[in-house]
Amino acid sequence: MSARQQINITVDGHYDPAEVALQQGVPAQLTFTRTSTQGCLAQVHSTDLHFTTELPLDQPQTVTAHSQLIEPVNFTLVVGWTW
Repeated sequence: MSARQQINITVDGHYDPAEVALQQGVPAQLTFTRTSTQGCLAQVHSTDLHFTTELPLDQPQTVTAHSQLIEPVNFTLVVGWTW
């Protein structure tokens, strides 16, 4: 059985934790659970891990990431402007 990292992130007006350290070269499953409509957090984005995913309220969303990074990974919100 191969090693895998499992990280749970709560989205409640911010990301908790907002930064995670992944073991280099070990696949990681990041599970985001949005528990509040506070803030602009209906979507999460990581340029470091090359993903963007929708975060429906109270529905855990899991992203599988393959990190070759050594530094911590940060998450950012995605803002869509409508004119």
